[in-house]
Amino acid sequence: MIKTYGHLLSAEEIKKVKSPNTFTAAVIFAMAKKFEEPGLGEGFVSVEKIPFVREYDPSYTGRALILDYDGTLRKTGSGDKYPRSPKDVVPLKGRVRKLQQFVDEGYILLGVSNQSGIAKGDLKERDARDCFEYTNKLLGHDIEYHFCPHSPVPPCYCRKPQTGLGVLLIEKHKLDPRKCIMVGDMTSDKTFAKRCGFRFAHADDFFV
Repeated sequence: MIKTYGHLLSAEEIKKVKSPNTFTAAVIFAMAKKFEEPGLGEGFVSVEKIPFVREYDPSYTGRALILDYDGTLRKTGSGDKYPRSPKDVVPLKGRVRKLQQFVDEGYILLGVSNQSGIAKGDLKERDARDCFEYTNKLLGHDIEYHFCPHSPVPPCYCRKPQTGLGVLLIEKHKLDPRKCIMVGDMTSDKTFAKRCGFRFAHADDFFV
């Protein structure tokens, strides 16, 4: 999808392109639910399980530090899960120095965040962007951020732990997943990293 259209398509865009090779994430979830493991009772002579082996493009050599925001780079002064205005953004300790260390080592700084508050109506998209920009300003780094504004249901490609934003970053920056580190504080961050082929580091252990 990304190689063909240049970005992750929304459900509305997918309907318009009408391609048999381009479908919504809900289709994958539905097929996974209906999947039945094949067995010899169906008439097969044998069933062979082949382990998944990730293939890497040798021309993709970039490396990046991929960062969650809420609970990883920042917290809120109000105690809410996520900020609704820049005034509520509080950077977490030890981030500036550690980020600079990786920049000095040649890593690109990238951000991925779930912001379902937008879909719920609790957060305006412009306010979310302002909060990301202000977070970057406080940290002193121009982190290229990407976020999912959708509700968890129905499923989309860009909400972690789905891999959409990871694949987007890999393609855009020609990243070698083996050279990338995903830093987060949630199980969804860890699962996202595993599915994308990134190393994972918990924020509490990484920023020490």
